[in-house]
Amino acid sequence: MALTITNIDELRNYKNQIEKTKISYDEKINELTNTIKSTALYWQGEDGEVFRTNLYSVIDNDLKCISKEMSAELE
Repeated sequence: MALTITNIDELRNYKNQIEKTKISYDEKINELTNTIKSTALYWQGEDGEVFRTNLYSVIDNDLKCISKEMSAELE
């Protein structure tokens, strides 16, 4: 198997880009979560609770998974 040359500066640049993207992504997830929380004031009752529960499920199962994958890529 042939050896390949790895440019350390390219790796650092790649890591910095992922870190910036992850920070931005996590901030958006937090904003979305806060928006969902604020709907409790306006949309109460069982339907509102089901709506929020479903959205929290999507965030926890799908969106936070992407954030975890970015963290793994950084390591």
